[in-house]
Amino acid sequence: MNIIIGAMGIVGVLIIIMSLSSFVVLPLQIILQNIHIRKVPSIIGLFLFGILLVVPGAIHESSVGSVDKKFSAVTDQIFDRLTSAESVKALTSAKTYGSINLQSSSSLILQTSPASNISYSTTVNSLRLPIKVTGSFSPGYQTWCFAATDGRRESVYDQYGITISNLATHTSITNPQTGYCLKGRAYTQDGSIEP
Repeated sequence: MNIIIGAMGIVGVLIIIMSLSSFVVLPLQIILQNIHIRKVPSIIGLFLFGILLVVPGAIHESSVGSVDKKFSAVTDQIFDRLTSAESVKALTSAKTYGSINLQSSSSLILQTSPASNISYSTTVNSLRLPIKVTGSFSPGYQTWCFAATDGRRESVYDQYGITISNLATHTSITNPQTGYCLKGRAYTQDGSIEP
């Protein structure tokens, strides 16, 4: 679908450029060759047709970009919650690995193994996006990582910031960036550890 919209946009831009160049050249042709004025309506029609091809792509890109911004705002908010020293202080005493999950689209839960039973919970404004968040942290909350997904959008964060980002407007068809979290570390999909 994105390829079709992109192709329409390219063709539309070419048509607009051709019709605009005709607007510039036409008066000169009228003066020099005394041509018929009937060509002007067809040039205007061609210009409008080009605009009609470009508009769907512009609308599509605008809506995709808007959702990308919302997705980034939610993931940044989760990162801020996980870096708040006062909020996660209890987790520094954890002696086992723990999990990070977003439940019911607004409740961020950090939980160690049942044996330790140390947890932290906070609320997140998901901006009505169906975001899924999974992650983990190491004993003592020394390293942590979470992966957030929403359709094709994916961002992976660790304690230093974003490590992998794959937003819809930047998705490569042949090589999208994807990753996952394991034992508090971020990995690319091929298993390479992120620094």
